[in-house]
Amino acid sequence: IVSRDWSSDVCSSDLDLDESCSVTILDRQSIVYVVRATISRLVGASLSVGSTLPAYCTSAGRILLSGLSSDALDAWLNDAKLEKLTAKTITSTKKLREEVRRAATQGWYLIDQEIEEGVRSLAAPLHDASGKIIAAVSVSGPLERLSRQPGRMHAPAVLAAADRLSESLRRAAAE
Repeated sequence: IVSRDWSSDVCSSDLDLDESCSVTILDRQSIVYVVRATISRLVGASLSVGSTLPAYCTSAGRILLSGLSSDALDAWLNDAKLEKLTAKTITSTKKLREEVRRAATQGWYLIDQEIEEGVRSLAAPLHDASGKIIAAVSVSGPLERLSRQPGRMHAPAVLAAADRLSESLRRAAAE
């Protein structure tokens, strides 16, 4: 889905949060990083293009899962191995389904220390011309820098970046 180097675009003025920024896609039970722009002060800065993380406990994963049909999500959940990675990791398929619905309803998702203690991540979907979710853009950072109140502070910037990147993808596909 990426036809050029987006590292500078992902952390552009639309997403000027001074945090690590990524674009990911869903690959079976994992998210795969297809674009990654890091800042050195983040604990998870070792992630790079091609790295994978479990989809069930990442903000990008929840956004990507929200784009699945009901039947596809059921199948995904039936195959999922939901392991407790931190004290906050959701391991109940019922609760995970509720959180995926929340991601779909609000159009963005904040994960709070489910993949790594002390780290939050906020993601929004990238859509193709038909409106299908094809990727997710996310920012991640330590608790003290990534507020729990993303609706007021960070969600608008991530949503604006997602809209801009989605439009860029649609234009590239039309060429």
